[in-house]
Amino acid sequence: MPSYAQLLETWPLLTKSATAATLLGAGDVAAQRLVEADEHAWDARRTGKLAVMGGLMVGPALHAWYGWLGRAVPGATPSRVAARVVADQFAFAPVFLSAFLGVSYAVDGKPSPARKVMRDIGPVLKTNWAVWIPYQTFVFGVVPVKWQVLANNACGTVWNGYLGYVAHRHHPSDRK
Repeated sequence: MPSYAQLLETWPLLTKSATAATLLGAGDVAAQRLVEADEHAWDARRTGKLAVMGGLMVGPALHAWYGWLGRAVPGATPSRVAARVVADQFAFAPVFLSAFLGVSYAVDGKPSPARKVMRDIGPVLKTNWAVWIPYQTFVFGVVPVKWQVLANNACGTVWNGYLGYVAHRHHPSDRK
C-alpha cells in the first residue's frame, strides 16, 4: 500500500479531498457525540453530508488556495508568513466560511440560507481568527506547502466539529 506521501505526490487533489472528507465526517461525529450528546441521537445523514462537503468543497478549495498562496508568497520569513496569514484569514476565510455555511444550510433545505449566513458569519469568523491565526502562523512558518492541507485538516477535525455544530444548531430566529 502506498504511503500518504506517495499518494500526495501521485494524486494530490484526490488525496487531500479524501482526507478532508474523512476528517470533516470525524469532526462531526465527535461534535454530535461529545458536544451535542444530550440534544439528539447521532445523525448519520448530517455526518454524510458534511463528509461529502469535505470531499467536494473543502479538500479542493484548500488544495487550490494553499497551492496558490504558497506560490504567490513563498518562503518562511516572518514577513512572508504574516502576509500568508493575513491573506488566508482576511481574504479567503470570510468567503470560504460563508460559502461553507451557505451550502450547508441550502443542502439541509433551511429557509433563507443567506440570512442565516449573515447571522452566523460574524461569530464564526471571530472564533476562526482566535483558532486559525496562531495555528496558520505555525503552519505557514514550518510546514511544507504539500503538507499544509493535511496539517490544517488535523486541526480542522475539531474546527469542523464546531462548524457542524453551528450549521445544525437550533437558533431562536429559525422558523420551522
